[in-house]
Amino acid sequence: MALVKATLTASILPIVTPVSFPTSTAIAATQFGSAYNTYALLGQSCSLLTPTLVMLAALTAQLQSAFDNALTGTSVADTAQAMADAFAAYWTGALFGATGTVVLIAGTAALKTALEAYFTTQAVPGMSSTPASVADALATHFDTFTKTVSVLDTAVPPPIGCGPAPIV
Repeated sequence: MALVKATLTASILPIVTPVSFPTSTAIAATQFGSAYNTYALLGQSCSLLTPTLVMLAALTAQLQSAFDNALTGTSVADTAQAMADAFAAYWTGALFGATGTVVLIAGTAALKTALEAYFTTQAVPGMSSTPASVADALATHFDTFTKTVSVLDTAVPPPIGCGPAPIV
């Protein structure tokens, strides 16, 4: 199965809806981490390997911790950087099957820049955005970043033109 941004958007929506806002940054981090992990597990390398559940589940704790720190950051830039670093850390060391490894995470700086710009201009529901537009925008940024993660399968030669290639 491939990554589906709509799945991520739907999972983020309750987190950014005012009537169901998380009551703490720890809960928000857990909810974001869980939403992203569910979405990420649908990814495939170009040789059709999927993320190894146990490895990604272990990395979720690191992502949630980074989110907690990010959501209590002192500046928009610090928050955006911490969140981008958390996503990069989430994929560092992740395995796809028994023989696929992440070899490149190209979108960390772009994710930081996109999140900082978004948080600065539009991220507050009720001001210039709706919860649905916030969820969609965040999902778009996370989806774009995720598709810069490149996986190399060391056991199976990749198809022509495929490898290391972004997950889809």
